[in-house]
Amino acid sequence: MNTIHPNTSAAELPAASAAIPTEDGPLLQSLKQSTGYYLSRIDALDLEQLRRQPDPEEWSLGQMLMHLAGSALYMQLANVQRCLETAENPAEESMPKTEIARSVFLTGSFPPAPVRVPASPQYTPQQPESKAQIVTGLERVLETVRELEPRVAASSSRRTAPHPRFGGLNAAEWLKLTEMHYRHHRLQEARLSAWLQSVD
Repeated sequence: MNTIHPNTSAAELPAASAAIPTEDGPLLQSLKQSTGYYLSRIDALDLEQLRRQPDPEEWSLGQMLMHLAGSALYMQLANVQRCLETAENPAEESMPKTEIARSVFLTGSFPPAPVRVPASPQYTPQQPESKAQIVTGLERVLETVRELEPRVAASSSRRTAPHPRFGGLNAAEWLKLTEMHYRHHRLQEARLSAWLQSVD
């Protein structure tokens, strides 16, 4: 399974395909709304504010945005690509989802409670080097989703790829997970923005 590398620079982010459809699908439209909001927050803050952490154990807003782009490009959308390919192992066609996953996809969103993961080099995102680095990552996510969404809609593939909590997800589910993940982190963004206002 593809994993997120916390020390990836903007220059190392994968480029989207050059064949990009002209019409946006419904998932991309929703993702663009979330991205537009995050870009407005980047515009409103300087790099020092984006890198500021409430405490050593909590991410900065910049780290959160790096996490969104990195997990989309290197986990969620990479697994969409994987599911669209022909499975070499027939078992990958039938991996079941967990009960948690069924509930998440039924409601169309993650539970509002924060997900606490211990800090580690494998998971904790790096601080952004610049505002442009964050913007580049978010824009590449949009470009990649614009290319993948119609391919997923036209695909009859039943192949799944494993998620550590949700079990086997197909291409459409991995794509939807990207959009849900962006919406879920609006709660964290609101908390961090409120904290920044209180200390400035």
